[in-house]
Amino acid sequence: MNRKPCLQLLNLVCWLSLIPASSLGQSTTTTVSITSYPASIVAGQDFSVSVSYTAILHQSGHRARLFLEIRDAADSGLVERLWDDKNGEGHEGPTGSAAFTTSIGAGPQQVYFVAYISPMEFNHWFIDEYESYPTDGTYLYKWTGNGVTHDINYQDELILANNSGNQCYCSGITYEVFMDAYSAYNAAKGHTTIGDLTVDEMKQFRRDWYGVGGNKRCAVNALTNWGLSYEITDREKVHQGDDVQLWRWSGSGHSVIFVNWVRDANQQITGMRYWSSQGSTKGIGYRTEYFGEEKGLKANECSYARKIKPVDDDDWPNRYSDASTSGNPTIVYLVAPRPTPASTPEPKKEP
Repeated sequence: MNRKPCLQLLNLVCWLSLIPASSLGQSTTTTVSITSYPASIVAGQDFSVSVSYTAILHQSGHRARLFLEIRDAADSGLVERLWDDKNGEGHEGPTGSAAFTTSIGAGPQQVYFVAYISPMEFNHWFIDEYESYPTDGTYLYKWTGNGVTHDINYQDELILANNSGNQCYCSGITYEVFMDAYSAYNAAKGHTTIGDLTVDEMKQFRRDWYGVGGNKRCAVNALTNWGLSYEITDREKVHQGDDVQLWRWSGSGHSVIFVNWVRDANQQITGMRYWSSQGSTKGIGYRTEYFGEEKGLKANECSYARKIKPVDDDDWPNRYSDASTSGNPTIVYLVAPRPTPASTPEPKKEP
């Protein structure tokens, strides 16, 4: 490629100030709290910790994961990390909570809990990827072959062959961007799979992306059905880098990557600017289309999805907020302590 390289509970509430997700450039008021946790636990026995949050992520169209870490009070070493993202749908507020149930083995004499809430999107990886393609006609549009500009491999197996040279079309090039960006992310973070997909599942995922079998939602269905994204139903919450399957009043469709909305003087959405490969731009390029029966796009048949990232080393530095019980650690017993026997009063003696 010639592009750029690619239990007894203490009701302790711990409130800390906002730490913004700096890499996303967000500024939002978010707090997280540990609302209950055990004063003592027994190694090998289950215990529960409850975490709550307040947030306005729902207003900006972002979603987040809740994390709970168990740390050794002696040296702050990580014992276990748990997380909750509502089965991929994410937390967005204005309030929410999660209950974590787990157990730990023998070792630490005392532990403490750290809770935090962090972004679950990673659109910047996909934006960087599609922006790396030239828009000068290097990659031409042609509705033929597999629509990709290079072979697509996964787990060292060929998923899709480049049989059209430098020619591509919408489903192929958006799939290529997804695979290349995710591969770059995996290389940087030490992951080896996309979600939990096997090679055979990836082959089916690719067919779903292309709409094989009459699936009109194409990439959006592929991403959501395989647990790699969540669907966005409010257009105001669509962000750059989200995947879009659009349909027109003419009956034609297009697989694209969202760039921005076009609005009128009243800030109402009238059109969409996107990136893809199409005949009107003579291959890879940016195009704007408008909604309306006379203008093209059929609003109620356009669908949108946002990819969700795996848990990685960006979660802590990019957290919105965090809380800790380090000032009140939890005692870890090897066996359950015996209850203190009740005292028996001395029998009264007859005078």
